Parts: sequence; C-alpha cells; structure tokens
Amino acid sequence: MADLAPDIIKSSHIQTLPIPKPNEAERADIWMVQLMDRFKSDWSSDLRNLTNDTNLGDVSSAESSEAIELSMIDFMELSRRTDGFSGGDIHKVLERAAFDRLRKKITGGQPMQPINQQDLLKAIGNYQQP
Repeated sequence: MADLAPDIIKSSHIQTLPIPKPNEAERADIWMVQLMDRFKSDWSSDLRNLTNDTNLGDVSSAESSEAIELSMIDFMELSRRTDGFSGGDIHKVLERAAFDRLRKKITGGQPMQPINQQDLLKAIGNYQQP
C-alpha cells in the first residue's frame, strides 16, 4: 500500500474538475442560507415563513447583535443580479454589506441598523469578481 502513495500524489495523476457556477435558483438558495447563517437567525421560524412549512422542528440558534429582516429580502432579485457569481462571491458580497453597515454606524454615530435589500444591492454593484 505504501508503494502506491507516490504514484497517487504525482501531479500528473491529479485532475481538476470544473465546478459549474450555480444557476439562478441555486444562487437564491445560497443567498438565503448565507443570510440566515450570517445573522444566526431562527432557522425554523425563517424557513416556516419563507416556505410555509409548519412541520419543521425547532433548530434555533443563538441571537446575534447584527440584524436583518429576512422577510424584506428578495432572494430572486439578488440571484438575478449575481449571475455568474459563485457561493464564495456571494459570501464576499454579504461581508461587504455588513462592513459597510458597520462603517456607517462608526462614522455616523448612528445606532446599528439592520442590513436591507438596498445595502445588498449596493454591495453587489461594488463587487468585482476575481
């Protein structure tokens, strides 16, 4: 078995597999999961509201000091505006929106406001894909 290891790890034997970019529906799902994960939302409550599924168990997680009103987010619009983005790109856009909101709080001396659709659209517009 030890004799196989050098053959397996030779770079000529390792092939890269192309990973397709997510389609519109998949990007909408990525947005939803990223936003719920980022802001530690009550998954069961949010999923019930977004999917009208009342059979979900209690899978709530800790509260976060950051806030977002998920019912006010149009995931399909975000998905349409991020055509060609990967899940990693979407994550970076969300981080940018969160930092921009925090910057407004620090520089403006205003209380922290929830991230909204406009914040996300602005971050999408400012994002440059690698």
